[in-house]
Amino acid sequence: MLPTFLHIGAPKCASTWLWRMCLEHPEVYAPPEADNVNFFLSTYHRGMQWYEENYFGAYAGEPVAGEFSNSYALSDLALERIAADLPGVRLTLTVREPAERAYINWAYEKRKRGWTPEQKVDIALAFHPNRWQFFRRWVEPGLCGAALRRVYRLFPPACVKVLFHEDLEADASAFLSEFFAFIGADSAFRPPSRDERINPDREGEDVRHCPQDLRRELRRAVRDDVLLLQELTGRDLGHWL
Repeated sequence: MLPTFLHIGAPKCASTWLWRMCLEHPEVYAPPEADNVNFFLSTYHRGMQWYEENYFGAYAGEPVAGEFSNSYALSDLALERIAADLPGVRLTLTVREPAERAYINWAYEKRKRGWTPEQKVDIALAFHPNRWQFFRRWVEPGLCGAALRRVYRLFPPACVKVLFHEDLEADASAFLSEFFAFIGADSAFRPPSRDERINPDREGEDVRHCPQDLRRELRRAVRDDVLLLQELTGRDLGHWL
């Protein structure tokens, strides 16, 4: 069995939580030990048979099967491979206010790595002229306008579902119903864990901790991408600007 849907990003947009919801749905198969597979980018050279055996070997006849990989929306190469090998696959993408997402991305990494103030690994490094790699690391993964434009070059809009993290925060059940309906699973199913905190272990990653001047800088940096995403989705994103 090969996947009928792929969740392709973005990072820090509750993809792990959504993967767990799929594990609880009786009509959805997802690799139970892999919430970030990234096969079409990093292990594609091992072949489609390897992919199927390693990630879908336990498939038991569920109507829907899929996997989660935050790298796919960022990579033309991965998307080209998906288009060639999985014709007709459905793609889902969760987007989040990009300045907020970038700060949370940095704060998560800071907590995981245990950076101290003396190390001076500040999110402001994203704007240092000789540290462009930090912009790519913390900010670029949230440029979902560019990501969606990349996707639409290869896949028809009818096969792509853009979900908004703020809708998840407002009503998790409605968010899941929309997601399940799109991938072809029972949209009325309510996973037992749906009301649990989405990221219960992420103390210190609250965007309210981000200095206002830095948040303004982040918003200026992503403004063009927000406008592009607004154009592509038809959703008013003025509150992100």
